[in-house]
Amino acid sequence: MATSPAIGVFAMKKYGGQAFAQSIAERTRESVVPLTRLDPTVLNQCEKILVESEMHLQDELRLIRAIAGQNPEIVIVVLGSVESAEDIAKLAEAGACGYVPADADFEEMLAIVRSAAKGEFICPPRINFELFLQLAALAQNRQSCSLRDAGLTSRERQVLHLLDRFLSRREIANRLCVSECTVKSHVYRVRKKLANNVPAGQNQSPHRLKASSQPSQTSCL
Repeated sequence: MATSPAIGVFAMKKYGGQAFAQSIAERTRESVVPLTRLDPTVLNQCEKILVESEMHLQDELRLIRAIAGQNPEIVIVVLGSVESAEDIAKLAEAGACGYVPADADFEEMLAIVRSAAKGEFICPPRINFELFLQLAALAQNRQSCSLRDAGLTSRERQVLHLLDRFLSRREIANRLCVSECTVKSHVYRVRKKLANNVPAGQNQSPHRLKASSQPSQTSCL
C-alpha cells in the first residue's frame, strides 16, 4: 500500500484521467487519484495535482486558482496546454508550480513533477528565456515608472542612465554637449529627488550618485 501523499490527476475526460492516473501509479510508488471535479476532501489529501485539460486559458486559470484556494500547500503542475511565455506566466501567477510541454515524454513529465514538489519551476529552455525577457522588461518598466514618479526630467534621466553605465562626469558632459558643471548640477538634483522618493532605509540605485552629492561652488565659476 502506498504511503506517500496522493497525486491527483484532473482531466476533463474521465477515461483519460483514469488511464493517465493508472500509468503514473504503475511507474511510481505513489497513490494516484483521477479527478473530474473539485472534491475538497480529495484535494486536501493530495500533495500534487496534475492538470490535464482541454479548457480555454481563462477557464484553466480559474481552475488553478480554485485548487490553490482550497489547498494552498498543493503543488499544481499543468500538462502541455499552452506554449507561450505570456500564458505560462499567467499560469504561474494563478498558482501553478510547474509546466510540462506537450512534447515531453513520460519520464520528463515525472521529473518536472518531482522538481516542482521541491520548489523548482521547470519549463522548456525557450520558454525560460522568454520569461526572463518578460521579467527584465517588467523591471525596466517599473524603474521607468519610479523615475517618472520621482519627477526626473528627461535630461536628468539621461544623466542617470549614463551614470549607471559608469561614465565619468567629463564623459557625460561630452556625450550630452554640456559643461561638467551642468552635469554636476543634474546629478545633485537627481540625488535629491530620488532621496525624497525612496522609502527610508532603502538604497536609491546602484549608480554612483554619492560621488557627486552636491555641486561644487568653485568649479562652476
